[in-house]
Amino acid sequence: MRQRFLTLSRLLLAIVVTLAAMGCATAQTLPNARPFSSLKATVAQANTGSEARELRIQWTIPRAQTAGTRTRSPGSFTLLGQARFTGAPRRERQPEPSANDLVVVVQDSEGRDLDWRIVPNPRLIRLETPDQDGRLSGRTIERDEVEMLLYIPDIPGADRLQIFSPVWNGKDYTLDPLGQLTIGPGR
Repeated sequence: MRQRFLTLSRLLLAIVVTLAAMGCATAQTLPNARPFSSLKATVAQANTGSEARELRIQWTIPRAQTAGTRTRSPGSFTLLGQARFTGAPRRERQPEPSANDLVVVVQDSEGRDLDWRIVPNPRLIRLETPDQDGRLSGRTIERDEVEMLLYIPDIPGADRLQIFSPVWNGKDYTLDPLGQLTIGPGR
């Protein structure tokens, strides 16, 4: 009986160690926060002519992480599908993110920045409800799971996205990392 117990214990230990190793191997290493002004100054938005990619992405955040947070929980990003099409995404003329946006940076496989886009945060939902006197009051809620469509230029070498949340620090927006997503090589 004791021998059987030891064998079972070793088997369970091996399973736990294997699962822990798999979890560590798939964990994302997020980049450091960075100022938006330096991204804007050093990385020009790509002008690829008329080729673009439409990415369908699912963003899931465990419910325990969302209580009282404002888009700072990393969560996970999953590429659900993508398509290439003719038509270029618009370039920002006077780019300024807000706390209600995301900043998406397109990178090559070596981590070099190739392009960036400001997109609305799809998790945010604004609600306005009247009180008993008819006065409206508003609040913002964040959904735990959303799908978003993202349009990026079809840049040669584009391999992944870094997704950031802009946070105002009193004089500039700092880009807090939320996650990354491999999208496969561009054209």
